[in-house]
Amino acid sequence: MTCNRLDALRMPINGINTSNMGDKIRPTRHGSPQRVGEAIAQYATQPTGLADALFTTGQQRVLGLLFGQPQRSFTVSDIIAATGTGSGAAQREVTKLLVSGLVEAHPFAVDAGNAQGCGQVRLAPRLR
Repeated sequence: MTCNRLDALRMPINGINTSNMGDKIRPTRHGSPQRVGEAIAQYATQPTGLADALFTTGQQRVLGLLFGQPQRSFTVSDIIAATGTGSGAAQREVTKLLVSGLVEAHPFAVDAGNAQGCGQVRLAPRLR
């Protein structure tokens, strides 16, 4: 019996292994849903609005603060403290709002007039 080159390259047929991911029900932490259908049912029962679909919780908090008090100026520290968002998320949202023109920055003198910094932000005049 001669062995040609194609026989050497053929895979042996030993059966097919299939994964069983998602077949077992495992206990979860924090009461999170175990299957997609359970997650859909959970979110379908919770009241959601247009804001929940369009904006993250951090964005909703920052926008709610700024639009809730349109005449007031806020420092980023004020926004972080009032909204309870993390410093990175608050800074990211303020930067997005500045770039889009929805808010404007008001610099203030830092260290007795030696440097200028972006001190406070407030809604752009067209939105107040």
